[in-house]
Amino acid sequence: MLRPGALNGVRTQTATRPSSVGKNSRVAKNAAVSQVGGVASVHAGLLPSALPFGDFSQRPRLLGEMTDTHAVFSSLTVASSLIKNAARGLGSIERCLSHETMTPELANKMDMEKIAINECVNTKVFGRYVLDSTFHPSTGLIDYVRFTIPGLSLSRHELDSEVVTLYLANRLFTLRFERTERTEDKKSRFVYLFGLDNFELTFKENGDFVIGVPDEVWRTWDGQVAILGEGKRYAQGQPIQVGVLTESVTVEDVLGLSLADESRVAVVRRTEEHLANRFALVGDMIAQNSEKVSLLSDRFSRLDEQDVRDMVAQFNENPAQAMFEISMGYRNASGYLIRNLLAPEK
Repeated sequence: MLRPGALNGVRTQTATRPSSVGKNSRVAKNAAVSQVGGVASVHAGLLPSALPFGDFSQRPRLLGEMTDTHAVFSSLTVASSLIKNAARGLGSIERCLSHETMTPELANKMDMEKIAINECVNTKVFGRYVLDSTFHPSTGLIDYVRFTIPGLSLSRHELDSEVVTLYLANRLFTLRFERTERTEDKKSRFVYLFGLDNFELTFKENGDFVIGVPDEVWRTWDGQVAILGEGKRYAQGQPIQVGVLTESVTVEDVLGLSLADESRVAVVRRTEEHLANRFALVGDMIAQNSEKVSLLSDRFSRLDEQDVRDMVAQFNENPAQAMFEISMGYRNASGYLIRNLLAPEK
């Protein structure tokens, strides 16, 4: 007798037995192996609507959820390994920077480690980056890199009206500061303006602008902003170039390390702490998704070689009985999957 779970993931091919060929012919032998054509004719009356899994429309959503969950779990596993590689490379760079003089050998070793760390944030799984530019695991949605612009704040020159023009990431933003406008109205207007380009805008308690650009935009941008004002918040005339100040450690901070940088020790320490926090975060995310993956996997049965042999024998002997046992023996997503595969084409 066919055991429940024997047909999970097995698609049967329908075929009719030839009537005009000899018993010893090759065509007859091939037809005998796949003689399950009678299954379709008994399918219609063997699917009681009262089965616990009667709502078969849930099956595609369950399969989709399982696929997405396994993709996320695999991506997080790779992310954990990449963060460890980045931390290992950062330790090697720190040892190189501890020398008083930079020899060609040390400089070459630092460059090789920087290339390896840069590869960590450029690794892709399932067609998308595993880590964003801040070493955060990609969420599959929009990953933002957040930064501030020196001097750009709601609290500066609150009693002066001014138009400030920003040119960043090949986009032009015109910010109109109205002296008589309520602060909340200004915030709403500015948030809407940046949102038109899928940028994110929040504000600190002191009124500083915190701008978030999508990670794919950040990867193609040099982090420089051209600013033009009217002589109050910013100078008028020729635009000035300023570099943005990121809210989190980015891969560019590591790539810019050199012996001539006086803040190199502080940058290395901050990056090490940042990578440790990211690694702990990924570990928590893996634990959460691992439990979900296990729960979803249990919804589907397993298939072994003996099950396949039992399935073939059962269908050869009594196709109707085999279909009945499938209908009555399954109470999960696998049951619907099998019944759907054996259903006659419309």
